[in-house]
Amino acid sequence: MMGLVEALVISLVTGLVSSAGTIAALKTDINWIKKVQQDQEQRIRKLEDSHG
Repeated sequence: MMGLVEALVISLVTGLVSSAGTIAALKTDINWIKKVQQDQEQRIRKLEDSHG
């Protein structure tokens, strides 16, 4: 019985750590995408201003 409880606790901790890592990676990716999008907007504005 103690082995089962131990396995469940290990599984729970592993799952939580994995979820936290996934969330951190998604936040990093979202921030990177926002930055790239802002850079592209600035480039487009610059092109429009120079040709407008």
